[in-house]
Amino acid sequence: MEPGSVLPEHKHIHEQISYIVSGEVQVTVDYENRTVRAGELFAVKSNTLHSYRALGNPVRMIIASSPLLRDYVFNEE
Repeated sequence: MEPGSVLPEHKHIHEQISYIVSGEVQVTVDYENRTVRAGELFAVKSNTLHSYRALGNPVRMIIASSPLLRDYVFNEE
C-alpha cells in the first residue's frame, strides 16, 4: 500500500490475520483504532467491520484468511 492509501470500511465472512512486513498502518476494527507497525499483526473476526490506512512509508503485509479470499487470488487456473 502506498502512503496515505486507504482500504475503506468493509466486512466479509472470512476470519483474517494480517502481518505487517514493513511500514505501519492505522487499523480500525469494529470502530476501534490502533497503529500496527512492521513485525506486528492484527486479527479480524468474521463479519466484523474493518479498514486500514497506510501511514508514512509504503506498507507491505501478508494477509491470511479462512476460507480463502478468492477475490484476491491472482493467476488462478
